[in-house]
Parts: sequence; C-alpha cells; structure tokens
Amino acid sequence: MFSRPLTGKKVARLGILLVIFIILGYCAISIFYALFYTTVLNRSLGQESPASYGLPFEEVTFPSDAPDNLVLRGWWVPNPEARQALIMVHGQNQNRTSLLPLAKGLWASGYSLLFFDLRGHGLSGGDHHTFGYFEQWDVVGAADFVRGKGFGASSIGAIGWSMGGPTTIMAMSQSNNIKAAVSDSGYANLRPLHHHELLYPGILLASRLFRGYDPEQIQPGQAITKLGSRHLFLIHGEQDTLIPVSEFEELKKLGGSNVTESWLVAGAGHISSFNKDPEEYLRRVRAFFRVELQ
Repeated sequence: MFSRPLTGKKVARLGILLVIFIILGYCAISIFYALFYTTVLNRSLGQESPASYGLPFEEVTFPSDAPDNLVLRGWWVPNPEARQALIMVHGQNQNRTSLLPLAKGLWASGYSLLFFDLRGHGLSGGDHHTFGYFEQWDVVGAADFVRGKGFGASSIGAIGWSMGGPTTIMAMSQSNNIKAAVSDSGYANLRPLHHHELLYPGILLASRLFRGYDPEQIQPGQAITKLGSRHLFLIHGEQDTLIPVSEFEELKKLGGSNVTESWLVAGAGHISSFNKDPEEYLRRVRAFFRVELQ
C-alpha cells in the first residue's frame, strides 16, 4: 500500500506545528535556565564557624535595603580593639563560610568582621538570587548593620569574591557607607559571561517575568564610575576560566583612578588567589585597608 502524497495544506500544517514546537521548546529551555541558574540547591553551612578559627562571634540578623526588606543572617565577629570593620561578601552558590579562611588574619589585624549569607543562599531569606541585582541592596543593608555597631562610614570596608565583588561595587554606587573594597574575581558586565548566546533573549525575558530582575541592568562597570573619591583593589587569577581576565582589565580601565591597587595572580584560577599565596594575599589586603580606612 502506498501512502498518499502530502498536500500543500498538510505541509503547511506540519510546518506550523514544527514552528510551534520550536517556540515552545525555546521558551521552556529559557525558563529552565533562568530558574536553574538563580537557585542554590545546597544551602547548608556545613560545620565551620568563626569558632573553628578560635574567634568570638554572635549570630545576627538584619534586613536587606531592597524593597522586600528580606531578612539576612550572618555572624558578627567583634574585635574589642577595632576601629574599622570589614563586610565579607561571598559569591554565587557559596555562603558566609566561604571567606572564613581570611577571618583569623584580618581579625588579628584589628578588624571587626561581618560574614553573612546573601539572599537565596545559606540561611538568609529568599529562594533564589539575582546575580547582584537585588544583592547589592543586601550589601547596603549589611553596611547599615555595621554602622549600627558604631562604625563610621569612613571606617567600613568590604571584600567580595566572584559575584560578591561586582555586587559590592554596585552597593558602593548606591550607598556611601562603604569606604573601600576588594573585589576578587569580579566582572564588569554580566552579558559577555553568558554561555548560551542563542538563548539569551529568552532567558532575559524569563528572568524579568519569573525572577523580577533585569540582567541587562547588572552593570558593575558602570557602577565603578560612580564611586566619587572611594577606592578599589581588584584581584584576579591569571588562569580564571569562569570569569576571563578581560573582565578584570575592563573593570580596571573603567575604574580609572578609583582603582588604586590591582593584582593579577599568576597560576591562580577563579577565587583561588588566596589559596595560591595566603600570606601575600593578606599582606596586600591589609596594606590596602590600612591606607583607605580611617
């Protein structure tokens, strides 16, 4: 038995069905990526705390400065002799414990420290993150908390790793309560880092519809031009395959005189510069804040 030849109408119907299938598939994949990349699957803090490094601490909560006033949770590590304080800002899929290896060296240098979980991470509120869009206001809220501990704006610094670095830069453009910051393994613009260029328009729309943020407005490279007389120390691993060195160079170029220190670490990957040479890392960070904070 021979099958009937396809008529023009049947071909048209099949073509329409194929187009609908492609559009629906594109939408579904875009929504999946928009949701998946902003959801932290493992939010456990593990067993480490400042006590693991012999440091005193207290559990604290404070609100984000974002419109939702989301409750953020963290550790306040007070130093009774401190005249300055540092806010520690982790990256995507991390939490407050990520920067703990820096704690003892910085605390011993005379700083009080605030470690906290950004929204959608660790024990803080929220079920997703936004690559810095709302997190910048989490950092502003953290600075407000430190101000409440009696530290003046000129005495507060911050250290941000990966997403935490650009987030801190954007926070500084929104608030004067952070005098200086270290950004390690940061980026100038989120768009060039997107590995699914074909899907980007769909992910952009899905992010706006389902996550309530616009990835196009995540522009640390623009924020860095709005810091006034405040300064940054940029650090990047020469072998970083997640965020290329070109992003470090772009931030450095856009920052101009606001970037008073920069360090491209030979042989280091993404946020691994501290592990590459802990003593030199701490020496440079301490020297930077010694000059910048009052």
